[in-house]
Amino acid sequence: MDFLFINNFVTEVEPLTEVIAVKNTVILGEKSYVVSFHIIPLNLILYSDRMPDKKVIESYPKYFAQSPGITVEGVDNFYADLLFFRNRKNRNQQELMILGGLEKKMKLMRADVKMYYELHCNYYKIMCLKEFVVSKDLLIYTFYLPQSVTEDQLFPDILNEFVDTDKMCYFDETILNHAQEISINDANIPYLNYEDKIIFHLPLFTIPGLDTLNYNQFKMIKSEMNDLLKDFYTAVEGLEKELYFLSFDAKNIVVIQEKINETIVPIVNDIKEKVEGNMYFQQIINSIESPPLSTIKIGVSSFATMLSFYQSRRIISEIDNEVLMEKAGNMKALDSCKIFFYHSLQNKPIMPELAQQQS
Repeated sequence: MDFLFINNFVTEVEPLTEVIAVKNTVILGEKSYVVSFHIIPLNLILYSDRMPDKKVIESYPKYFAQSPGITVEGVDNFYADLLFFRNRKNRNQQELMILGGLEKKMKLMRADVKMYYELHCNYYKIMCLKEFVVSKDLLIYTFYLPQSVTEDQLFPDILNEFVDTDKMCYFDETILNHAQEISINDANIPYLNYEDKIIFHLPLFTIPGLDTLNYNQFKMIKSEMNDLLKDFYTAVEGLEKELYFLSFDAKNIVVIQEKINETIVPIVNDIKEKVEGNMYFQQIINSIESPPLSTIKIGVSSFATMLSFYQSRRIISEIDNEVLMEKAGNMKALDSCKIFFYHSLQNKPIMPELAQQQS
């Protein structure tokens, strides 16, 4: 199963929460498609040598603003000088020497920016994911800042991914700030107000934080999880097709409940025991006092409620809500069912921001 996790730069999702979500998708899925500000530096490390000079110039004062003598104006002036001497024709010996010095400084600035990306990745303990980027098991997309989003960009690049049934949406626990979580077997299900934002959920299993794993361990567990969860994912994909044309409302809820209990619940107890019994997971739990724990859940809600999660993350905040719903409604009925995965977090880790640690 391929997972899709989308977050923006300016949301309520904390950096470590974002990193935990991405790691969970990588270890539990076949491929992960990610829009994640704190994961992007993995891409930048791998492709830093091909990064345009202009990108290096834009990044440098952001990352090294606290260093003596580093200002946006100073960096811009340096870049203007570099372009001037690069583009100058018939350079004399002195100008060639000046250009050589500027090119050397540009190379050092590029190395500094790459070093910052590496520091970031080591700090957030995501360097173990780098090889998954190389193998394309982890595909990292550029995030969208609200002020830069346009309708033309948004719908082909994000909404189409969201509607794509080949990818399963994954969320962190912050979606519970925007919807009510109800057990799929809650006796009050037929009597709920379905005009409210509701998630029916079924807990699957609990896994520990993955920060202590190296790449080889990560890869081994990922392979084991893919084999172990293969039949379960097949059942989920079949269930999604069955629910696709059902509206998420009171008249259908008993049918939805029955289908989940018939197709998913019988498999859960078996996979729960096997996943939680993984040797590496047990080692992590036994070696760390109060390790972070992610309880992975499968959720069912309406398509409109799912869209609201992206609105809360300001992925689509620039688009008028009515226009958005109209466009989305042309692709899928807004009250129809949508299956997704998410986690709730226990023993949430607390770390200072990287910039604070450097100061």
